[in-house]
Amino acid sequence: MLKKSLLYLTVLLFCSSFALAQTVSVTTYGISPRDTELSTTDIFDYAYNGLENVGIGTKIYLKGTAADVTTAMWSITSKPAGSEAAFGTTQNSGTGIQYVSFAPDVVGKYVLQFSVGAVFGEITINAGTYLGYESGTVSCVKCHSATAEKWKGTGHSDMFNRAMNGTLSSYYSSACVKCHTTGYDENANNNGFDDRDFVYPDQLNAETWSKLLAGSP
Repeated sequence: MLKKSLLYLTVLLFCSSFALAQTVSVTTYGISPRDTELSTTDIFDYAYNGLENVGIGTKIYLKGTAADVTTAMWSITSKPAGSEAAFGTTQNSGTGIQYVSFAPDVVGKYVLQFSVGAVFGEITINAGTYLGYESGTVSCVKCHSATAEKWKGTGHSDMFNRAMNGTLSSYYSSACVKCHTTGYDENANNNGFDDRDFVYPDQLNAETWSKLLAGSP
């Protein structure tokens, strides 16, 4: 009877350990501009929206979870030809969570893996350059027409327009631009808004937007 009990306990412990080993996963981890300023000792120094489709050069953060991450490994199982992208510094949160930074450097698909022993989780990051809403034969509308139509009916679609024309808020300033435009990342060259020749106007009035379009179509 004792032997049977010990055998049952051994099997139970083995199954429990096996089950825990299977809970390995990886997700993106978004961080707000405000949160990046909360600490100078963590790895979160740039804001990231948590999307899996990003501009090249954008620094992103991944969150790996497992019962114990002390022996966890990060690896790139697939990346575009010519890419030299690599993982940045890792940071643990307790024994069950590990964060890491990563920045894709070439247009294409990156398959990233978080593993503990033989068990792993994977995530695919698609990197590219930013396109305009309507910029010829290749644009946001071409691939996402239904979503673009919904967006066009929201206040987000013309917020920057209204801001430049001085009708949005008297408190609007150059510091507001990065959150009301697309792909604004001064640390990446990916055709985001900050890569344009935009200069914040001295005056905001009804003619500002048309002047901006003429100078920076």
